[in-house]
Amino acid sequence: MNTSNNLPNLIGLGGTFASGKDSLANFLVEKFGFTNVSTGDMVRVAARERYGDIERPTLKKVGAELRNELGAGALVLRGLQEPRPLIISGIRAIGEVE
Repeated sequence: MNTSNNLPNLIGLGGTFASGKDSLANFLVEKFGFTNVSTGDMVRVAARERYGDIERPTLKKVGAELRNELGAGALVLRGLQEPRPLIISGIRAIGEVE
């Protein structure tokens, strides 16, 4: 549970593949009660639905497809619907930051 009023209401986590984004997000969820939304999880779901796999090349392809189809920040906008305090992990593009 969020035990401090000094914590931010929203955190965006970006970084390269296997850089620790999910590990940090999981720590903040457990320690402070944040909700975590992973754009990577969203892409994996779409990759399974579209192509039946979640191999790295497929994930890159589907991520690009989703940004082209839905807009650069569409995955983050979906995530922003979740309760606060909120972490959105897996930010990979300027459009997602904006």
